[in-house]
Amino acid sequence: MTQQAAAHLHWQSARGLEQAEFFAEGMHCANCAQSIRTHVGALPGVQHVEVNLTTARVNVAWNPATQRLSALLEEVQRLGFKPVPLTGAAADTARNAERRAMLKRIGLSGLVA
Repeated sequence: MTQQAAAHLHWQSARGLEQAEFFAEGMHCANCAQSIRTHVGALPGVQHVEVNLTTARVNVAWNPATQRLSALLEEVQRLGFKPVPLTGAAADTARNAERRAMLKRIGLSGLVA
């Protein structure tokens, strides 16, 4: 993900930390969420990682003196997930793809049961 694509989901908090919120495309289970929480949380300067499995959203706060947004997004990609901005065409495409995949899984589970 380029820095330009991620720019709109990045802001500075009142405590001097920087924050970003994005979708993690490909996150399907509690282990996925825990993997993101653990690995991103272990990066230097990261103060807080919140992962919502239901919405596939990740919120990260970090010290800008010791960490960069691009490094955080690269770590998420290294784990096998695609960080997607919350708005725009990329976000709409990602949400629609996730919905289709979820409906397929529900349909298959109904056939098997």
